[in-house]
Amino acid sequence: MKLFILFMKLNISFVVPTVDSSKTINKNISQLEKTINSNDNIKDYEIILAAQGSNDNTFEKIKNIKSKKVKKLFIKTRGKGIGITSGMKIAKFPWILMIDDDIPYDVQDFIKKSEKLIKKNEIIIGSRYVKKIKHEIPFIRKVPSFCYRTLVRILFSIPQKDIQAGIKLIKKNIFRKIHFPQGIGYVWDTELLYDANKKKLKIAEIPMFLKQNPNKLSVRSVIPKMLKDILKLWFK
Repeated sequence: MKLFILFMKLNISFVVPTVDSSKTINKNISQLEKTINSNDNIKDYEIILAAQGSNDNTFEKIKNIKSKKVKKLFIKTRGKGIGITSGMKIAKFPWILMIDDDIPYDVQDFIKKSEKLIKKNEIIIGSRYVKKIKHEIPFIRKVPSFCYRTLVRILFSIPQKDIQAGIKLIKKNIFRKIHFPQGIGYVWDTELLYDANKKKLKIAEIPMFLKQNPNKLSVRSVIPKMLKDILKLWFK
């Protein structure tokens, strides 16, 4: 039992990509840090805040964060994918937890549910679809999400149900077996799972409740870019 407890004392790098989040980012990161500090299974951690070029004063807000646990990246290029990759490349701990900047998942619950899976898996996905849970997702996002998941399964035969999950725990050394995804946008997750499945990496999904917080993501503007990136990945 002692060995199991020691094993569960994790060192984790949290990677949080963010853009146009000046009104919420300081509050969200502060709450994330409180959550982490109250978790008995985390031995040490860092929060890598990967801010991409924004149309508001996100950069200035992030500069005001005083926590010594927060590493700040300021990237001129916009794109969730480039934010995640940039953060992961400088992560110092063996496990990386990537999460959306509005922190729409219960991090405590996710880590607790991951405890029994980390020994045998290299990627753990907080999934919205492995169990019937009523999520707070607007209808305008449900339909495009369903269509995207269906298209990806047809093109790439990815078996996981939640391809675009906003919370994942990833063993950093998998990037010795696969390349960091090349996509700079929202298709980053798809490329990761496509390459990981090709290399037969161990991947698990656990049911998670998603609380859809208000943000500036425009479905209409994102869909054409995602389709374009999907076609690039398919031709590659």
